[in-house]
Amino acid sequence: MLNYNLIKRFVRNPRSLLQKVSLKYSHKILPDAINFPYFRGFSNLDDFYSQFFNKNVFIVPLSVPYNYMKQRPHHIAKSMSLHMNVCYFTGALFYNPDNIKGIEKLQHNFYLINDGINGNSYKKLEKRVLYLFLPHDHYSYIKEDKDSFVIYDYLDEIDISPRYSKVTKYRHLELLKRANIIVASSDKLFKSIPKKFQSKSMLIKNGVHYEDFLNLSNSKKNLNKLTIGFYGALEKWIDIEFFIRIANTNKYKVKIIGPIIEQNFHSLSNMDNIQMCGHQPYEELPKLTEEIDIFILPFKVNNLTKSVSPVKLYEHFATGKPIVSTDIPECAGHPNVLI
Repeated sequence: MLNYNLIKRFVRNPRSLLQKVSLKYSHKILPDAINFPYFRGFSNLDDFYSQFFNKNVFIVPLSVPYNYMKQRPHHIAKSMSLHMNVCYFTGALFYNPDNIKGIEKLQHNFYLINDGINGNSYKKLEKRVLYLFLPHDHYSYIKEDKDSFVIYDYLDEIDISPRYSKVTKYRHLELLKRANIIVASSDKLFKSIPKKFQSKSMLIKNGVHYEDFLNLSNSKKNLNKLTIGFYGALEKWIDIEFFIRIANTNKYKVKIIGPIIEQNFHSLSNMDNIQMCGHQPYEELPKLTEEIDIFILPFKVNNLTKSVSPVKLYEHFATGKPIVSTDIPECAGHPNVLI
């Protein structure tokens, strides 16, 4: 075992450093033979892949942890499992957010895999469809891979990432060039794709697994005070003043579900009318939102959010409850959203 206390003498946060090194370099500096069987204790990956010989396999390389907030890539992977086998890679050496060791079958045709080498073992599969959506991170997969059928999902403005740089823009353009199919999640993103790539591009907006939100109870416990609800990551593009103004009216209870990314949102915990629920599993969302009367989407309106197509908007539709949003195009375009 690594002695983290010893390392702390030289590095402030050794675990974070090891994770960053792992995510960026482990598949380059550590041989597969060392990295996978010995550190992960799992060595029958070849036997697993052999069952997919001559079958199309949908590959989601190392990206968003599967058990984090369910986003567009999670839902697309789940939907694709109705048509082909899906391998969703998670974790690398020193980094295992989903606590997967080797392979875990989630449902029919859907597998979570931690191969310890950033998902690079997918190249052992023959007929593979590679689904990429993080330009900064996923560019490395196309540098050497000339054989996969590549889908590039342009799901957000590329400068939404805190790691955005000129390198990110270059990698985004390279992914557009390499992709067999380009998919955009909003009108603004679709229109921003260069004309030379338009012939292989399509607009596919977000959606919802409607069945996940069926059978909700709409019983009200407090008829005198409506509950205003929001769920999602509390990021820099969410307007904190929106919550404060609502709470200060003393007419409503505000329920917020989701992880705090921007630290100033911690201040909301001190307000009497606001309930902070923190990050919750996707499977718990329907139950947690039963008492919510009105959903809000308090996005700041700027060039970044004008491209956003919130997955949660469609999940709110599935509940049948009213939705109030700031004036971002992907919400304002729906007649049943109050702006």
